[in-house]
Amino acid sequence: MVCKGYLVVTYRVSETTSEQQISGIVAARPWVRVSPIIIKATVGSLDFALVVLSLIGADVVYHVIKGTETRVADAFVISLLAGSLVVGTLTLKDGYNLVRLSDFKFQRRTAFIAWIVSFFVVGWIGFLTKSTAEFSRLAVTGGFLLGFFTILTVRQAFLTYLSQLVAAGQLGLQSAYIVFAGDPVDRRQRIAQMMREGTAITGVSDLSVDELDASARRSAIRSLVDDIRSTFGQRRCDAVYLFLPWSKLHLLDEMKRQFVRLPIPVYLLADHSVDKFVAGGAITISATPAFEIQRAPLSRFARGLKRGLDLTGAVGLLLFLSPLLIMIGTLIRFTSGGPILFRQTRRGFGGRHFEILKFRTMAVQSPEVKFAQATQNDPRVTPLGSVLRRTSIDELPQLWNVIRGEMSLVGPRPHPIPLDNRYDELIADYANRNHVKPGITGWAQINGYRGETPNVATMEARVTYDLWYINNWSIWLDLRILVQTLMVVPFDSRAY
Repeated sequence: MVCKGYLVVTYRVSETTSEQQISGIVAARPWVRVSPIIIKATVGSLDFALVVLSLIGADVVYHVIKGTETRVADAFVISLLAGSLVVGTLTLKDGYNLVRLSDFKFQRRTAFIAWIVSFFVVGWIGFLTKSTAEFSRLAVTGGFLLGFFTILTVRQAFLTYLSQLVAAGQLGLQSAYIVFAGDPVDRRQRIAQMMREGTAITGVSDLSVDELDASARRSAIRSLVDDIRSTFGQRRCDAVYLFLPWSKLHLLDEMKRQFVRLPIPVYLLADHSVDKFVAGGAITISATPAFEIQRAPLSRFARGLKRGLDLTGAVGLLLFLSPLLIMIGTLIRFTSGGPILFRQTRRGFGGRHFEILKFRTMAVQSPEVKFAQATQNDPRVTPLGSVLRRTSIDELPQLWNVIRGEMSLVGPRPHPIPLDNRYDELIADYANRNHVKPGITGWAQINGYRGETPNVATMEARVTYDLWYINNWSIWLDLRILVQTLMVVPFDSRAY
């Protein structure tokens, strides 16, 4: 009921208890409800228009300054392609998730990724069609730079405006009737969160039927449905949200039977005991829903992006460093004899075995010799090997492991299998390092954890850095680690 500008939310406690007010009251706000589809379409259309106008505008300005004839039709085709790529990438990256309107870090990141994808795809298509010579590189680059800053600025301003409308209660994306059976603190938090996300609360009821028999329970649920139908007849109500314990199957079965009387969708939200199991995506297997209770550390898009960086970087470095690699191989052969490369089985992604490659830095040993980590002033290390190990040049042959897909440029360093076996028993999350491909360098290495791991505490610290990297991966983090590796690792006195 409405009283003095406030919506007094009531709860039906039981059949023997009269209606009572909830501990707090929710201000009745002048919600203007707009379909989420319309909001998404508006933001998407704005993004598309910004891309098109930026690229065409930059091309026109460039030709006006140069005093040459502008080719608006060609610029229009490029801008349409770029706009479609930006909107499509943002859609795939969940960039139009209205719940995250005010998460500006997320919005900026997704917009940036979409823009970079668009830039490189348009450039690649131009290269394949041999049409790049027909366009000014300065005009195209200027258009993309202008568009990038324009889309970030205007998009964030518009999303900020929408977020402010939602927070002030002037814009509602949907309306819902809420049914609770649980903790009062959780109720208040849930209601506040839903209102911040643009849900107008048309009614709230507390269904407490634990002490009732089957007949009284049916009567209570029927009365609840009647209340919701009455509310639906007076105010807009898009859905009913049920916050009920999943353990009470008899209650859920009865509610499912009773709620068929309502002409609106009814949603059962996961309770605290199962939400961690159903939070992931759902698929259908043999006509049965299946929930993803553990996701891959990287999405397909992220894996493709990382693999692209690996291939580009590894091939480029191998070509650039080939004279150095040939020279080092020759020096190893003539100074210590034996094979140039050291090969050893390591564990990679998912625990799969692969043969890692390094420049040999130790004297050739019999295969029967028991494994032992290299230590400072290790007598097995050759004079040339000491230099190679200190500068990490001995790791460069692993670029071939990267090209073969066994390793990545950046990731947790792969350890010898005896070391893996030892620490897997001592450190609970040790095996989680294999959730991504091992790397030539990694977050732990640029933070000082490289070389020997003489005790459990040292290895635990390295594992902590490795797991942080896995949980916080981004392409920019990989680039940062690569740059810092060049600046830090070759001069690290802890390497031996």
